[in-house]
Amino acid sequence: MLSAGSPTCTRRCKGVDGRAGLAIADLVSVEGPAFLLADLAERLDDPAARAVVLDSARALERVHELLGIGPHLLATAIRAG
Repeated sequence: MLSAGSPTCTRRCKGVDGRAGLAIADLVSVEGPAFLLADLAERLDDPAARAVVLDSARALERVHELLGIGPHLLATAIRAG
């Protein structure tokens, strides 16, 4: 099982998983570092602050060096071959 904290996750997830016959088309961080915000719930309740949190998440979701910082990854795959 690969997790966001796994040192080999981004390397392994970027290739083809031969066991399942899938090729990773996209890999994104779902939360990124937002989970580190102690006041995340309050920020999400305020429309302006929510926009900043979501814009930041969008800006960071595909930064290869930061994929492992968040607790969740989302992979989109297509059948290889």
